[in-house]
Amino acid sequence: MPCSCTHSRACGSPGVGQQQGWGGDREYVAVFLQCQLSGLWRNDQDSLMEISVLRDNGDFQGQYLTKVTLSGGCAQISPLRGAQQQLGEEGWPTFAFTVRWDNFSNASTAFVGQCFVDAGGKETLSTMWLLREAVGSLEEDWKATR
Repeated sequence: MPCSCTHSRACGSPGVGQQQGWGGDREYVAVFLQCQLSGLWRNDQDSLMEISVLRDNGDFQGQYLTKVTLSGGCAQISPLRGAQQQLGEEGWPTFAFTVRWDNFSNASTAFVGQCFVDAGGKETLSTMWLLREAVGSLEEDWKATR
């Protein structure tokens, strides 16, 4: 499912099959500081992603506060882990992360994406996601992934 997000830094989960945007209005003195995922991100569904640990090798972890839940309940915080490619000569870095929704659902979501910076310096994460819910049998496998 396509998505994107902006940085305030501020991130989250879209409705099924919807595009999601993550972005922000952070300004930097030097370009090499942009597209580092650490900080707070918000998406167009008002969910938040906080990357609290970003290691030199690109590994990161944090938490995801989604306002879009499978149960239709209140916003829930879930752990996330991922990795970011280092900024290279061939454009802005790519990344991937997983969110474990076990605080309120037996499901996981995998996100893959790329960070972009526009001419004004605004960072945007463009992502695709795949959600997998637990099912009781192999016969129900067909309905478990969206």
